[in-house]
Amino acid sequence: MINDTDIQFLVKTERMIVPYDEKLLNPHSYNCKLGSNFRVPDPKQKGIFLNVDLPEDGVYRLPPLSFVLAHTQEIIRVPKNMVGFFAGRSSIARNGLIVESAGLLDCEFEGQITAELFNESPWELELPVGLQIGQVFFHESRPPQIKSYLKIGSYNGQLGARPPVFTL
Repeated sequence: MINDTDIQFLVKTERMIVPYDEKLLNPHSYNCKLGSNFRVPDPKQKGIFLNVDLPEDGVYRLPPLSFVLAHTQEIIRVPKNMVGFFAGRSSIARNGLIVESAGLLDCEFEGQITAELFNESPWELELPVGLQIGQVFFHESRPPQIKSYLKIGSYNGQLGARPPVFTL
């Protein structure tokens, strides 16, 4: 796993995290902020998500036992020799919010991270735009890979909360 020195270097040389705020840098990760676009599952139509855009100072209220798709404000660019992972923060989890992003960011992924949020608490959670919702960390990989996310990725270049490419 790379450390804060390496993250700072890659932000400067590869524009790995945009926008970047040094206050969000941790010893081995970078905290990502919640974006303003949400995709709410339509309970009447399986696989359909309703779009909700909030203002920069908006708050999304997630009812108990509810699910929503959200995204990070940051665009992450994973270098060819790395793999990234996104995970929820412990303070967020201790409030009853599960943050899942299917975790893995393959080499050469570029875009905002879509996060699947589930409120497992018995109360409504207020999620302000800009909340430090999760953290991204990176591991070195030994290139060359046979496949690149640039060529096989379904979600490369995504902006905003992106619904699934298929429905179960």
